[in-house]
Amino acid sequence: MRENAIALEKDVVRSRCSRPRSDGRTTLGSQPTLSRLEHAIDRSAIQSLARIGIDWFCAYAYGPDEHPPDLILDLDSTDDPTHGTQQLALVHGWYDQHMYHPLVWFEGRTGLLLRTRLRPGRDASATGVVDELRHILPLLRRRFPHTPIFLRADAGMATPAVEAKLEAEGVSYVLGIGTSRVFKARVAPLVARAQARYERRGQAVHLRTSFRHRAKSWPHPRRILVKIDVTAAGLNVRFMVTNRCGRAADLVAWYDDRGTSENWIRELKLDLHVAPQLSSFPRQRLPPAAVQPRLPAARLFPARGPCGDATRVGDHRDDSSPRAMAL
Repeated sequence: MRENAIALEKDVVRSRCSRPRSDGRTTLGSQPTLSRLEHAIDRSAIQSLARIGIDWFCAYAYGPDEHPPDLILDLDSTDDPTHGTQQLALVHGWYDQHMYHPLVWFEGRTGLLLRTRLRPGRDASATGVVDELRHILPLLRRRFPHTPIFLRADAGMATPAVEAKLEAEGVSYVLGIGTSRVFKARVAPLVARAQARYERRGQAVHLRTSFRHRAKSWPHPRRILVKIDVTAAGLNVRFMVTNRCGRAADLVAWYDDRGTSENWIRELKLDLHVAPQLSSFPRQRLPPAAVQPRLPAARLFPARGPCGDATRVGDHRDDSSPRAMAL
C-alpha cells in the first residue's frame, strides 16, 4: 500500500485520477487518498488508467520525427494467485490454483509495458484479446501511421477470432498452435530424418519447415511453421500459425525471441510487486482490483526525465528491461 502511495505522487497518475490541488502542492499520495481512490473506481477510471502505457509509448518512446522500422506486440497471460475471497478469483485447471488471469502487452523492441487487463481466473488465454486489439491498434496507428505492426504470442492465443481480427487489421503474426494428428502425420518423415541424423552424427539437429493447412474453423488455408529439435534431451516438435512470408527458420527464430517477455513479466511481479497488489485485498469489489495492476506498473512511465525533458527509449537502449526503463 505504501508503495502505491508513493507511486501516486507521480504526475502521470495524478493527471489521470485527480484535479490539481488549489494550494499548488505537487504531491498527492497518502494512505487516506489511496483508500478513497481504490473504493471510488468506476469503469471510466479503469479505462483511463489502461491507456497510460500506450499513451506514454506514443509520446516518449521515439522522437517526433523518429519512426521505428516496425512495432512488435508481445502478448502473454500470467497467473496471479489469490488467497482470499476476491470476486471472480476462480480455480484455473492448468495452474491448479485460485487466481486471476491477467493479459499483459509489451512492445517487443523496447520492452515497454503497453497495457494490462485483469480477467477472472477461469478465463481462457485468448479471452478479451480481440477487444484489446480494438483499443490498442487505433492508438498505435494514429502515432505511427506508416509503421507495420507485428504480433507474437503462445498457443493459447491462436483462436479463429484472434486470427481473423489480426488479418482484418493487417497485422502480421506468428502464434503458437497446438499439435494434432494431422500435423504429426505431415511432419513424420522429417522427424524420422532428424532422429536418424542425430543417431548417426551424435550432434543436435535443428530443422525448420512449413506447410499449408486449412482447419475446419478457418475460412481459408494458413501457413503452419514447424520447429523440430533433436538433442540429448530428446525430441521437441512445435508448430506455429502465421500469415507472414519469409524463410521458416527466420520466422521461428523471431517467434522464439518472445521468450524475453516472460522475463519482463517476472520483473513486473517480483520487482514491482504487481501481482501481490491483486491478491492482498480480501472481499474487495472487482473494479478496485482491476485498477491495482495499473498503479505499480505506472512507475514504468515517468512523465519527466531528470532534466525536465521526456525520457525516451533511446536513452536506455543498452538495457531494454522494464526495470531499466523505470530507473
